[in-house]
Amino acid sequence: MSVNPLSRDVKKPVVKYIRLYEPDNRNAQGSEGTLNLTGAFNAITEIANEKRKAQDLEDLNHERSGVESGRMQRFLVGGNGSIAQQAKKDREDAQLRTMLDVLMQDQEYAALWNEVDQDTLKAQSKVDALQERIDTAIEQAKEGLQQTLNDAVTLPDGRKAFMGEDGVVRAADGQKVDPAIVSGIDWTGRPTYDDYRKQRDTLDKLNDLDRQNRANSAKLGDIRNRLHDDENPSSKDDLKRDKDTVRDIEKDIDGLNVQVDAALSKDQPQQTTEMSIAPPALDKVSVLPEI
Repeated sequence: MSVNPLSRDVKKPVVKYIRLYEPDNRNAQGSEGTLNLTGAFNAITEIANEKRKAQDLEDLNHERSGVESGRMQRFLVGGNGSIAQQAKKDREDAQLRTMLDVLMQDQEYAALWNEVDQDTLKAQSKVDALQERIDTAIEQAKEGLQQTLNDAVTLPDGRKAFMGEDGVVRAADGQKVDPAIVSGIDWTGRPTYDDYRKQRDTLDKLNDLDRQNRANSAKLGDIRNRLHDDENPSSKDDLKRDKDTVRDIEKDIDGLNVQVDAALSKDQPQQTTEMSIAPPALDKVSVLPEI
């Protein structure tokens, strides 16, 4: 004989269980058993929902903070820009260090590195200032040389000619000119071949100084690139060699400055375009040879 779960024989324990969750439950006598079972189901469902909400909140907080919980990410899924992934990346970045960072933990290494870095910056500043002076000197030398060529005698074939202190007439390329070609020319006030060669030598010297200074700038650039190479940093021995190189460059800069001063202080020859006897054909304007 089966027992009806809704009979009065089983009603009291069910009601007693339900009242733990619904103490205010007041049902009609004829349907009290059915309604109390429904209340029990609802109470269990509510407990499960609250537990799920608590777990969801915990998972959400873990995802926001980037803490690994061992559970699948369910809330902040948005690719590389998600909060959780960004938080994780930030933690990893904070933990990672470059090789240079590791070496900089050595106080002796860090002090030497900073010294070379500062010395390189100072030397580069001097190189830049010198380069500006060299550029100015080269421009002035070119202008002076052009004026000298303008004031020189122009030969029938278009070449420029100068009389040397030895009385020999030479073209700008140094070749001697046939005396018959320049016969009758008054060389008074004309720039001499010695003036021309002096200006030409000065320009050549300045161009050489320019090459040396630019080479020093390139060396300093290489040193700075090595200093700031995070993955392949210089060793202590490398830093010491670079320090010596920078010191040599600074000495070289001082010497180059002296040579530039000497080039700028040279007196330009006094020149005039007057010619008392020169034939008209020799006064034509010619193009400045390549300098």
